[in-house]
Amino acid sequence: MIELDDEAGRRLAEYIARVRSALRGCRSVDPAEVERDIREHIENDLADAPRPVGVASLDPVLGKLGSPAQWVPEEDRAWWWRMLSGLRQGPEDLRLAYLSFGLFVLALLLFTVFPAFHVLMLASFFLARATLAFSAEQGEMRAQRWLIYPPLIVVYVFLGLLVLLAPLPLAPVWFIILGALLRRVPGFFATVFAPFLGRERARRVGKWLIWIGVILVGLAIIGGAIVLIVSAVLGLGFGRI
Repeated sequence: MIELDDEAGRRLAEYIARVRSALRGCRSVDPAEVERDIREHIENDLADAPRPVGVASLDPVLGKLGSPAQWVPEEDRAWWWRMLSGLRQGPEDLRLAYLSFGLFVLALLLFTVFPAFHVLMLASFFLARATLAFSAEQGEMRAQRWLIYPPLIVVYVFLGLLVLLAPLPLAPVWFIILGALLRRVPGFFATVFAPFLGRERARRVGKWLIWIGVILVGLAIIGGAIVLIVSAVLGLGFGRI
């Protein structure tokens, strides 16, 4: 087995976990055999690399292996995936993106109509996510990014504000908890807010949220102490009068 440093080991483990997740339920492919093929390919490509192998050497090899979803045979894909794949075939491979953007524009035109706006915006968002998933599998994101970003941004901003502001009375403590979650499970947030929030950016955001929460808690404690001291002083003053 090739020797990897800690970060490269985590990166490979994450890639294999995503491959196994993609292959879950496949009848024609053995996940263990696919994992052996992946490890063998990596060992062959990095046979002459200095030990321990780092992320800088491992990432190009994983890039050549492609998206984990590429290991799933077409016949084992879900029916909705095959349907969307067929729909997406067209000039410049942009059909899904055009459909997503069209629904987004229609949702804006029907902004005051309930529930048409919400239904169309959600449909546009899910089509944008489907386009994003296909683009990740193909390893490319061309002009369609400008067609799918608007619905993604609108929904992500709403979700972000909801996550940040919903527990407003407990904001300092909530920021610390949310920051810890971002650092603990960055992959979850990177998936939910793709493509704008990667794993490393999620960790950085988590770090800042923890610091903000700690500062707010500290300010609250100091402010409470000042109020108590002032109240005590004023109480003593009034007691002498």
